[in-house]
Amino acid sequence: MEPLVQLRGVTKKYYGHAVLSDVSFDIKPGEVFGYIGPNGAGKTTTLKILAGLIQKFEGEVIVAGANVVKDRDRAHRMIGYLPQSCGFQNWRTVDSALDVLGALSGVDAPTRKKRIPELLERFGLAQARFKKVKDLSGGMAQKMGLIQALLHAPKLLVLDEPLEGLDPPTRNLLKDIIRERQR
Repeated sequence: MEPLVQLRGVTKKYYGHAVLSDVSFDIKPGEVFGYIGPNGAGKTTTLKILAGLIQKFEGEVIVAGANVVKDRDRAHRMIGYLPQSCGFQNWRTVDSALDVLGALSGVDAPTRKKRIPELLERFGLAQARFKKVKDLSGGMAQKMGLIQALLHAPKLLVLDEPLEGLDPPTRNLLKDIIRERQR
């Protein structure tokens, strides 16, 4: 079976200091891959490279046959990314922010109109749909980040500290969703 993700010889330097040195691994379709290590070990940098957010590095990253640098648009359509901390436009409503992010991820308007309310309901945020992002609690903002990562039904979910700020029921829901996506 062809790997879903291939990292080959990835090296990243900041100001001449290597934070990643010759990192290589594969992730198979359906595999849940945990990337652990001490603070400052380069985990977030690796995830940003994998998600295509860092473009200047040595080596190669392929997601479902698409090179994240050379075929960026195709790769991005297959990746759902949740950063360590989400930065949404605070003046938007939850619905508006998710709609814009869905459009940027290539989700057509009819699909967004259907999926946004479904995901908000699933994550217990239906009542917050028309609230301003600035009025959300930290846990609610984290749920919103998960929704935006899932909105376009990506082949690959890249989650950086996904359980941060989530209450126990939502942690269990996220684990259930990961198992569903795994299948």
